[in-house]
Amino acid sequence: MLHRLPTRPVLLLALLVLPAVAVAHGISTTITHGPAVIVTVTYDGGPPLSDEVCEIFPPGDDAVFQTGRTDHLGRVIFAPDRPGTWLVKVVTADGHGAEVEVEVDADLLVGNTGEVDSRGTASKLIIGLIVLSGVFGVLGYLKQRTA
Repeated sequence: MLHRLPTRPVLLLALLVLPAVAVAHGISTTITHGPAVIVTVTYDGGPPLSDEVCEIFPPGDDAVFQTGRTDHLGRVIFAPDRPGTWLVKVVTADGHGAEVEVEVDADLLVGNTGEVDSRGTASKLIIGLIVLSGVFGVLGYLKQRTA
């Protein structure tokens, strides 16, 4: 005899677990200054994004200034030739990645150092929608259960 799984509890469990899985692939970045700019890219609280594709864009220009790969420590290193806001993009083979803005002053020194939030607007929007879906799913389940 076949037994059916209760679909509502399974659906509720999926709604609660999926946002955690989506957020689990966060990426952290750190900017260090010196004679060159060093941007370190790691998974949140984990290993570096080593040997991943990176592109660097100069201020006010869509043309790529430098392309390459991160080193084994997840670092992107470049020497800016002008002040302004530089964009560093790192993308993994499975589609994860980070876009980091690096402020370079008139002396060609980095203005923003330390850990930065590299999550794009799209990622924040998707995470927000997942959380809202989970909340409304739970509320709908509870309302239907009490009715």
